[in-house]
Amino acid sequence: MQKRFTAIVPTSMEALSKHFQFSPAVRVGSHILVSGIIGVDPQGRLPADFRRQAENVLATLEAIVSEAGATMDDVVSLNSYHVGDLQSQLAQLAEVKAGRLGAPPYPIWTGVGVAQLAMPGALLEVSAVVQARGPVSAPP
Repeated sequence: MQKRFTAIVPTSMEALSKHFQFSPAVRVGSHILVSGIIGVDPQGRLPADFRRQAENVLATLEAIVSEAGATMDDVVSLNSYHVGDLQSQLAQLAEVKAGRLGAPPYPIWTGVGVAQLAMPGALLEVSAVVQARGPVSAPP
């Protein structure tokens, strides 16, 4: 049976996608649903500090959104999952987001404190919904 969505897998994430059997994002109709992103750098290293993890998360989000033919202005919803001092992290993430998401109107945002994430040392995971640009194409 043909799936009703199209996978979006940037070249830099192909090995990870295959290994863990997931799509970094999928396009369903006019929406792009972005899977949870943790703060590894392009070499797969996880920095110890929250701000650098947040910067890496948003850089990865931007790469996925770009691969889908959209921009960060098209992000309509963010969910963030935090390990550690939630109030401090929310403030830091807000500062990092301000440099990436542009002017109002801002996407909706839900921030949640959690006990742990899938990768040891990860302090942040972000998922997103993006309004797609252009016509809806049929899945391959």
